Amino acid sequence: MAHLNYKHLRYFWMVARSGSIARASEQLHVTPQSISGQLRELDEALGAKLLRRAGRGLELTDVGRWILSYADEIFGLGDELLDVVRDQASRRMLPFRIGIADSVPKSVAYRVVEPALHLDEPVRLLCREGRLSSLLLPGEEVAIRSRLLQWLESQQLRPRIVGEFDDSALLKAFGQGGAGLFVAPTAIAAYVCRQYGVRALGRIEAVVEQLYAITTERRLRHPATIAMSETAQREVFGAGAGRGARAGRRARRPAP
Repeated sequence: MAHLNYKHLRYFWMVARSGSIARASEQLHVTPQSISGQLRELDEALGAKLLRRAGRGLELTDVGRWILSYADEIFGLGDELLDVVRDQASRRMLPFRIGIADSVPKSVAYRVVEPALHLDEPVRLLCREGRLSSLLLPGEEVAIRSRLLQWLESQQLRPRIVGEFDDSALLKAFGQGGAGLFVAPTAIAAYVCRQYGVRALGRIEAVVEQLYAITTERRLRHPATIAMSETAQREVFGAGAGRGARAGRRARRPAP
């Protein structure tokens, strides 16, 4: 194959996303026969079958799933380019989309994302918050509560629990008011002490939470992503924060 025919690839991408040739033809405003012909030519050019019949519909082959991952990136970047061109007010600002799980403390999220605001090239942050499933991130939500209770039991400590909070800010507000002790990430211990007028009594080294930054990029290219990764390793979770955690992949969260 001398070169890739992007028109054929886009037809395949639309069929794979919509689930059928009929629906793709409606979206592309072309006949199903035309799409079928383009798909055959793509199969021949690549030397592999990308789609196969499954009942009345179509399903991706193993090669098709592999090709689709590239097509998602190619046409996703193309759509992003069009968005920037069409938006004259922000045409010189590089869009940076980031999803933040609602289980991640907002002060931690801010410290990790904040370096993206100080690049030489202006960046327009597009932050989205929600549950892990709605952000399409793998794995389950972190449950540090059970680890903390296990540690307390191992130390034969049985504190009187006066409240349980899903919102970490509300938890800290009650702690600030004198309701009792509370835990917070070591990475933001100094900030919490200043902000809420409390003091750290110690660290629980055995209680650790892992935070992951997940990107669809096969290698880090977006300047905001690189700035965030480097700052997190150096200042938030790394030696600059007083700990030797492997930032960029995981963040250790002992309780102060």
